[in-house]
Amino acid sequence: MKKWKFILIITLWLILLNFSIVLAQVEVKNEANELYKKISSIMVRGIKYEIKDGKLDIAMDYALEILKKYPESLETYYILKVSFNFNIRFSDYPKAYEKLKTWYKLVLENYDNSNILDDPNVYMPEKLIVTEFFYHILFGPIDINNDFFRKKHEKSLLLTLENMRKYCKDKSYRALAMIMLFSQNRNYKKKFIKIFPQHSIVPLLKLESAVEFADNKNYKKAIKEIEKLINTYKDVVLPDGWKFEIECYERLVWAYRCIDDYKNVKKYYMLIMEKVPDYPYIGYINIETINCILNRKEKEQK
Repeated sequence: MKKWKFILIITLWLILLNFSIVLAQVEVKNEANELYKKISSIMVRGIKYEIKDGKLDIAMDYALEILKKYPESLETYYILKVSFNFNIRFSDYPKAYEKLKTWYKLVLENYDNSNILDDPNVYMPEKLIVTEFFYHILFGPIDINNDFFRKKHEKSLLLTLENMRKYCKDKSYRALAMIMLFSQNRNYKKKFIKIFPQHSIVPLLKLESAVEFADNKNYKKAIKEIEKLINTYKDVVLPDGWKFEIECYERLVWAYRCIDDYKNVKKYYMLIMEKVPDYPYIGYINIETINCILNRKEKEQK
């Protein structure tokens, strides 16, 4: 009898522990998403990017907070690879210019003899943000248009990321450094999925890989792979509020349009409109034009 009581107590304890972990994960996700929404309210994304009210410096503060508190979140990935991914004229945002200059000096001011660059376990969020901005600013903290400056510091930033990827004690920042290096080494995406198979960005990376088939004109293969991903990850919720399946539907709209299958173009377009009427990345489709094409094809078949 005592044995059964002991087993029951342990079982209940494990259930409560698991429940607590789930609640904690939900709370973290909600907090990260709230910060991300604050950035989104400042940085309007769509076909054209724009920054509201010149508050880029505030968006940068939110970004740094997310990188420090929630490095494994999807929100962090979106910040590094989406939110600030456009050219910025810092002459239009003097407060943001001063802020980035401070972070920049923190990371790179002693380039020739700097333990900061060599140590992969200090200022990781600042290093990641500085690197991201480095590639997207028109007027930087020093003279970003100077070829010598660019070559010298680009090399140092890349070495810093490689150092973080290999030697940082925090697995989350090793992963983020590897993400930042995707554009430098195409093999890193496949390696990333093997090393971090449970990471939150894996569905998005697999979707990118599927779309590459379409980029190489293998549209049927791309469609097949995207459909598999919908079945596997369709309920994953992305930082902007819609589910992963919506991103897949948009890619299917594009792929089917490339092979003139307008029946399926309309099908997936309508699914997007039904679930996310204000989805911002489907503006290249005019449903009236699609209907005209389908009507014409139907008449031709009669």
